[in-house]
Amino acid sequence: MSSDKIAHFDSVALEAAIKDSVSMPLVVDFWAPWCGPCRGMASLLEQLVDEVGNTVRIAKINIDAHGAVAAEHQVRSIPTLLFFKNGQCTGRLVGLQPKEKILEAIARLPSAASN
Repeated sequence: MSSDKIAHFDSVALEAAIKDSVSMPLVVDFWAPWCGPCRGMASLLEQLVDEVGNTVRIAKINIDAHGAVAAEHQVRSIPTLLFFKNGQCTGRLVGLQPKEKILEAIARLPSAASN
């Protein structure tokens, strides 16, 4: 299951999207294919991407392929969701989270309309 609405980033794309979070908030899922809870998070994000519409961008980064990026962002456990706005990390959720908690974290991100 992989939505075409969820981007898969490398380090260059991630840094560009973080800079672009000035115009649209960004949620990044740090994951690995062998991680069971990561598969659960992927399923939740598939559901959320349609619910949040164009208010936030959701992306994934595979820590096996991009371990240096995970280390740079101090990701020590997966799945980890990082929330970015205005080029800054504004929040973090570690481990498989309930859908409602993820939606609450997204709701706390200032929308592009509030810039």
